[in-house]
Amino acid sequence: MNLKDRLTLLKGGYTKKEIEELAKAEAEAVKEEVIEETEEVEAEAKEDRVNTFMATINNLVDEVKDLKTSLYQQNINKTELVDKREEAEEILASIINPLRNNKED
Repeated sequence: MNLKDRLTLLKGGYTKKEIEELAKAEAEAVKEEVIEETEEVEAEAKEDRVNTFMATINNLVDEVKDLKTSLYQQNINKTELVDKREEAEEILASIINPLRNNKED
């Protein structure tokens, strides 16, 4: 409340005490309004941080999935197919006649 408002109230018949009470009530109302606005801004900022955090986490999850798929594909491409039958025969031959196989190599 400014000086002009106070003079107008004095001319209107209000006492000094009543004007001070009105000014105090107005100041409290403004203070409550500022607090509410601050709380709203803080809530919005917190929500934005949570959304940003969740987006980052989701991006990381997607990156890990892509990496996992890429590693699987590389492993498949690098795997050499060995004829298991020939390998088994070589193992059995080395058990049955170990000296003969060493001389052949």
